This record gives sequence, C-alpha cells and structure tokens, in this order.
Amino acid sequence: GKGDGSSSATLSLSVIFAVTSPEQKVSLECSLQLFKDLCILGNSERSKWLGLTTLPLPYILELLNRVLSEHSEMFLEIVEFQQLVKEWVCPLVVKVFRGDSNSGDSGFGLISRLVRLISTLVGKFHGILVQETEILISMLTRLMGMEALSTRIVAVEAMKPLFSHHQLLRGIFIRYDQTTSTSNVYELWV
Repeated sequence: GKGDGSSSATLSLSVIFAVTSPEQKVSLECSLQLFKDLCILGNSERSKWLGLTTLPLPYILELLNRVLSEHSEMFLEIVEFQQLVKEWVCPLVVKVFRGDSNSGDSGFGLISRLVRLISTLVGKFHGILVQETEILISMLTRLMGMEALSTRIVAVEAMKPLFSHHQLLRGIFIRYDQTTSTSNVYELWV
C-alpha cells in the first residue's frame, strides 16, 4: 500500500542487493522516498521526505521520466520500486491525462512530458504493468486523435520508438489481442 513500509523495504532491498553497509541501506531507502515524494508532489500534495509543497508539474513529469528511463533495470528488479511505478506513477499519469491535476497547466510542455513518460512506461515497463499498459496505449491512441496538431505530432513521435521495438509489439499482440478476454489493443494501436 501507500503506508510507510520502510522496515519491509529495508529487509527486501537488503536481500536483493546483499546490502551490508548502513550507507547502502540509507541510499536505497532515500531513493525510494525521493521518488515517492516526486509522485506526491505531482498530486499537488506536500511531500513527506523532501518537505516541499510544490514543484511545476511538467518538471515533475520530466524528472520521473528521466529516472525511469535511466534506471529502469533497478525499477524492474526491486519490488518496492515496481510498486511505486504501479501505485504512484501510473495513477498520476492517468490523473494528468484526464486533466484532474491542480497544476492549471495543459500546454504543450505538459503534454509533451506526459507523452514521453507514457512512452517510457509502455516501452520499458510493459512486462510489469500488464493492465496499466492497455490503459497507457489507449491514452496514446486518443492523443493521436486530438484536434491540436502539436499534440498529435508529440503522440506519434513518442510511438515511433515503440513501433520499432518488435518484441514489444509481439508481446502486446499476444497479451491483448490473441486472447478473447481482453481488448484488441494492438489492432487499435496499429
């Protein structure tokens, strides 16, 4: 859940990485708290660990995307980081997409950062975000149909690397289109 959970995080992080020094434990715990605080700030709430009250939403989305892009292996290997992506990042993305954020910003900067974050989540985390990937792809598809040309261009540009990722396309087809119990995401997307 969204509770503190620091003792369980320390235990499993210690097991996964054979963390022996107190400095390593602190570094991993701080990383979890920092990333979670970015998501909390994205929800227009006061961060717990950083103690900040606000950061511009486009900046938060840019930071989240950068961290997820550059440290995807860590997020894929450590359960606590996977949970942060599922429980904090994906709901934030949906909230921003729906326009429910209190940022007051719906301009090109926000949309382009949101689209890049969605692309990163689909491209790098589709294996752990089974239900979320279907929603994220649907969001990208809807953005391609928007009236604003700039939004459509950003959405198409974000999809370009996804379409060149053959394993991703095959996985999406198998997971969502080949079974009758799910929607035809691949057909809708392509």
